[in-house]
Amino acid sequence: MALACINKKIRKYKEAIEILEPYVENVENKEENLDAVNLLKKILIEFGENNENNENKEKTELFKKGINHLLKNNANIAYEVILYNEFIKIDDILENILPESNAPNLANKRDTFLKIVCDDKNYSNEKYQTIYLESLIKKIFAKRQNSDIPKQKEDEKDFPKEYLNLKEIFKKYDKYDKTKLLNCVKNTWMYDIEVYLLSKSKKNDEAIKCLINLTKTGIKTFENIREFCKNNYSDDTEIFKKYFHKLKEQYDDKENKDTKLVYKKEMLKIIDLFISGELLDKEEAKNKNKLELLNILNPKEILALIPSDWKLNEPLDEEHKDKNNRTIFNLMHFYLKEYTIINNNYKRMENLAKMDLIYKQKQLFELRDKHVSLENNSCCFLCGKKIVNNIPLMIYPNGHIYHAKCSPDINIETKTGKNFKNFDY
Repeated sequence: MALACINKKIRKYKEAIEILEPYVENVENKEENLDAVNLLKKILIEFGENNENNENKEKTELFKKGINHLLKNNANIAYEVILYNEFIKIDDILENILPESNAPNLANKRDTFLKIVCDDKNYSNEKYQTIYLESLIKKIFAKRQNSDIPKQKEDEKDFPKEYLNLKEIFKKYDKYDKTKLLNCVKNTWMYDIEVYLLSKSKKNDEAIKCLINLTKTGIKTFENIREFCKNNYSDDTEIFKKYFHKLKEQYDDKENKDTKLVYKKEMLKIIDLFISGELLDKEEAKNKNKLELLNILNPKEILALIPSDWKLNEPLDEEHKDKNNRTIFNLMHFYLKEYTIINNNYKRMENLAKMDLIYKQKQLFELRDKHVSLENNSCCFLCGKKIVNNIPLMIYPNGHIYHAKCSPDINIETKTGKNFKNFDY
């Protein structure tokens, strides 16, 4: 190894790399291996920064050879070297040194390298994140040997453990091509990732439809869908309406009475939770005013969506119909009344605010119409110095006169702080 150091000093990089090759490959002697790896790193960085070596095919191949040795041993160090050279770039590594392969050893090294690139905020982009995640998806599918949606709910232990990690990895990155990755997992047992990607793509209608289909085999429940809607409400305030519409579509599409009853119960459950104020989490609801909460599921819209074959006087809750007298009619009647009162109050408040704005505008126009006379003894309202000819002035609607340098803002008076743009006078 000492001979490699000497060759490095006299810039005989080829000889130095060839001497280090067996030491870098030998992982049994950890201390010797680490020394060789660090020395090879220094040689390659120095070699890459030396302008004399650029655009020389023979030396480029030598650099690639050194990088290949590092990639086999330590991908992190190899990545550091790649950033400090002009010979080889990340794309060259992925296309030539670590191409896509079914060989497990090469595929693992490629994924390790891609992970390092994706974790680097300076170089991570849509292309690398998409390649990395697509590679992981293919690898997990290959491990399970099929991609079909199961016919019944499975325990987490039935899935490859890499799949559970994959769900967290998707949350870690945000630049990948969602459409391309959706095509990889659509209609497969990776339904959780499918729903996640649909949501991130602002396709909550499709995500809800996917979740409803999964309830048919017991893989998901209506409670899971309500939880999904809660979690995504802040990004999509229409999400509960979309859910109700999808339930209505399923109800109208079914002919079997028992099947229709399943969707009817969930629609009634949504109405009940909405009216009881339990549709959102308490923290989420706390940040909304009463009208915003009412508009999560506008009672008028819901009433229009209620199927024609429903009896409005039937109990809202079939299981407890003897203990209470809550029917669809009296519940909707109460809420429509409350919605109308609150909506009218907000409209009155808006109208009063508009009237106040119009009044302030009128005041401002009247002030601007006033004439200001400059007399021989007129002084600047800020500095007190006499106003003289040929000096720029600033005159405000309230009649105060300033030198332009004393009050440079056309809207805000310096001394009083009044903002005439906001009608503050």
